[in-house]
Amino acid sequence: MRGPPDMRGLAWRPLHFVGTISYGIYLWHWPVIVYLNGARTGLSAWPLDLLRVAATLALSTASYYLIERPIRLARLHGWLRYWAAPLAGVLSAVLIVTATFPAVADPATVAHTSRLPAAASKGNAGATVPGAGGLAGQVPIHLATAPSPADPLRVMVLGDSVMLDASYGIAAALQATGEVTVYPRSIDGFGLVNAGNWRTSVPNLIEQTRPELIVASWSWDQYGPTKPNALHQPAAYAALLRSAVTTMLAPGNGVDGVIFTQFPMSGELVSPNPADQAAFNAERKAGNRAWNDIARSMSKDFPGRVMYFPLADSVLLDGKYSAWLPPEGAPHAPKSQWIRARKLDTVHLCPEGSARFGAALLADMTQVFKLAPANADWSQGSWTSDPDFNNPPGSCPNDHPPG
Repeated sequence: MRGPPDMRGLAWRPLHFVGTISYGIYLWHWPVIVYLNGARTGLSAWPLDLLRVAATLALSTASYYLIERPIRLARLHGWLRYWAAPLAGVLSAVLIVTATFPAVADPATVAHTSRLPAAASKGNAGATVPGAGGLAGQVPIHLATAPSPADPLRVMVLGDSVMLDASYGIAAALQATGEVTVYPRSIDGFGLVNAGNWRTSVPNLIEQTRPELIVASWSWDQYGPTKPNALHQPAAYAALLRSAVTTMLAPGNGVDGVIFTQFPMSGELVSPNPADQAAFNAERKAGNRAWNDIARSMSKDFPGRVMYFPLADSVLLDGKYSAWLPPEGAPHAPKSQWIRARKLDTVHLCPEGSARFGAALLADMTQVFKLAPANADWSQGSWTSDPDFNNPPGSCPNDHPPG
């Protein structure tokens, strides 16, 4: 008797075989992803994914027939009969560690940064820096004390994991002026909806760092149908963000102003439901725009206390997402010279993206707060090798776009 249609589907031979070698797939998929990166293969996007899938299936099949199956059928004799299973486990561990180790230990796997120009002079408009110069119509934030080497401006950077990546370039750029001290306080998953304890955590962070200025951005409140969010309940979310700003600017806490930075558009992400891929990414993009619009509106609700810096173009290519960017000042350079600015997840920033975001913020803050010129080497240095840029291993390969 034939089973119901859904059960017949589970008996499909290719699907059954995948189940047979599933343990090998579990063991091998991560080492393959780490080792077969863009730098080693010269591939990206779907050709690289296809190679990884093929390699995972090949290794899983080989380990099944050469190790797993003989042990299960007890076809080994003598001492091998008793020691094969432990040896197989040790061998698998050694192979996995060996395959993964080069991407963790070799700093050359992380994309480098280009040498970005510093602001030319105090008050430089920064219009020549990509992503900078979009402050028209906003009332500048007034600082109680002008920044100086003797009394540096204290800046706290607040946001989620994307802002954490950006904070390295922000700190390098601003502190290179000698007139700013940066306190990164970004938290993975931060958002007013996602991190419901912000009413106590934000004042605690302010008390710890005593900032005069807060630079903030996050993505977790962009969309989602069940709670106040920028896309589906814009009025409720705007009220929530106003409440957060009021908390940040509480009388007596020393904060003179808040700068919201534009959250940059990411690349395509895989939907939990493959049938909804297009709708999933369309909603994400709409949520991104909605959050940015509401953050922009705060500059009108709190004139002279809140500004919005539209910096996203610093890490975009002609206004669109790109994993790589041409060298600064050389838009027509061959693709073999382009530098990776985004991690393989298409969302987070590599050192080059962090540096360019920092450069745009530096230019706009130089205009508003009359900062001194930054040291010319700020975009280089040890900050570009921070482990965060290689988490997970191989996130920022030193590769180039195809073609």
